[in-house]
Order: sequence, then structure tokens, then C-alpha cells
Amino acid sequence: MSIADVTSLQQRAQSGDARAQYELGRRLLVGRDAPFAPDDAVRLIESAAKQNETDALQLSAVLAAAGIGRAQDWSAAFDLVRGAAEFTVIMWKLECITTIGRLSLMLSRCRRDSRSVGRKIGSKPQASRT
Repeated sequence: MSIADVTSLQQRAQSGDARAQYELGRRLLVGRDAPFAPDDAVRLIESAAKQNETDALQLSAVLAAAGIGRAQDWSAAFDLVRGAAEFTVIMWKLECITTIGRLSLMLSRCRRDSRSVGRKIGSKPQASRT
């Protein structure tokens, strides 16, 4: 990752982009393509988790279980994993509802178009008036 990419990631994270906060936090946590800064990493990951960024929720659960950046707390870790799972299910349901809505709209258009075509095929040619 280039310096420009890291700078862009930092700017997006500072503006509140949860995915950027997670990505930057993950890099800072281990010093990969960014300086090693575990305190900043935990702060960014927790900020992203508060916005229901599922990867951040999962990583925050690992940090809570391991006691990194806070006291070890298995109860919080399980709550974070549960939150990630619940949010994933909600997003999946929303995607299903959206897909069903699109399919319903397509089906109604097909029915409308088939009735329209049926009327055109079934109609008698009009006599020409000359």
C-alpha cells in the first residue's frame, strides 16, 4: 500500500468512514503498511464497531477477549460477536426484501407487457379507409 493510499485511508477514517476506520485500525494494530500504534488502532476499531461495521465488531470481540486495549472481558466479546451476527442477518434480510421487491416489479412488468402483446395479437385488423 502506497503512502498516498494510507493518507487517503486516514482522511476517510477521520471523516467517520467506518470501513476506513476498521482498515486503518487493523493496519495500525500490527504495523502493516502503517506505523505500529495499538492504542490508535483500538480506538479506530471500536469507533467502526459502534457504527456496526461487522469486521470491526468481530475484531473488537477478539481484542476484548484478549484484553488488548482494555481489560479482558469475555462477556463483552460474546456481545460483540452476537452484534456482528445480528447485523449480518439484518443486512441479509434487507437484501432479500430488496431482491423480492425487484423481482415483483419485474413480474408485474412482464404481466403488463404480455397482456399488451396479447391484445395486439388478438385484435382484428381495422379496415383501411380510403
